[in-house]
Amino acid sequence: MAHNSGEPDRRREEFSQDMGRLILQAVSRLRDTDLDNIGVDDAFVVEMLGIKLSKEIGKGKNGCAVYSGQIYDSTEVAVKRFVKGHIEVDSHIINFLSINPHPNVVCPVSGVKYNRYFGYIIQELCHFSLLDLIDALNPLCNFVVNPDDAQPMIDYKEKQKALRDTMRTRGIELWAHKAVGYPSDTVLKLMRDITSGLHYLHMHDMVHGNLRAENILIVDKNGVLSAKISDAGIAAVSGRATAPELYNAGQRPTTKSDMFCYASIIFFCLTGHHPFGDSIVRDKRTKKNKKDMTLLQRNYEASILLGDLLSTDPNLR
Repeated sequence: MAHNSGEPDRRREEFSQDMGRLILQAVSRLRDTDLDNIGVDDAFVVEMLGIKLSKEIGKGKNGCAVYSGQIYDSTEVAVKRFVKGHIEVDSHIINFLSINPHPNVVCPVSGVKYNRYFGYIIQELCHFSLLDLIDALNPLCNFVVNPDDAQPMIDYKEKQKALRDTMRTRGIELWAHKAVGYPSDTVLKLMRDITSGLHYLHMHDMVHGNLRAENILIVDKNGVLSAKISDAGIAAVSGRATAPELYNAGQRPTTKSDMFCYASIIFFCLTGHHPFGDSIVRDKRTKKNKKDMTLLQRNYEASILLGDLLSTDPNLR
């Protein structure tokens, strides 16, 4: 029987063509599915989660959103909705925190629930983020609405101005005696809260992996502000806050990389700025270890401590 030397090549070509068609079909379906505009599945939320939603209180990229709502006993909660495949969920951490809550960690009420497109996590309701608070109190931030501002920017500025007015009415400031680098009593308490929450996670061998000011949420209760670390066990597949060693392919977050990000947050609390600059240049400057500590020149102890925690060598943190 004659051997057809071209048969394997023909089959490989047909296989490649079939795979190409499948990929094109998948891309087409994704384009036809605007996840950002898919509404909440009310039946799923009410029947499966037992939640009556009130309103959307936060929105991220690729269909991620946060809603306020009430469970059947009228307890107010937040419902975090995320797109399957865009978020890594550690069920062990989620389940542990739902059973063993800590006052300085945003703890889930139950495990993750899924429908066709999304995952849902029910957690305690917070009022704003550390980023919102520090920016609102920062005297360098301007929230004046300009004629050419888009509506989302107008909404953001009005929200921040209202937060600033509320805090100032209560006598809450960013720095003691308006001296950069020396936190007010309120900010000092928030820094202690963050430290306590991170210690709890690390004590139980849990790595956060995405510590940033946006993920530190604030509860305003009875006139007292409390900070809570959010998104423990929940991490975006891309766009994480990161330490220098994590730019190496295959490196996973560790407690030491958490400490690097923790130091960046404390620096932000003390100065209103990130040690490696704004979001546009931050990654590049972090890779090159180009941090700017000059804003802490009056607070020598903080400068030395945070300088060590921001070292490119994880073993020095």
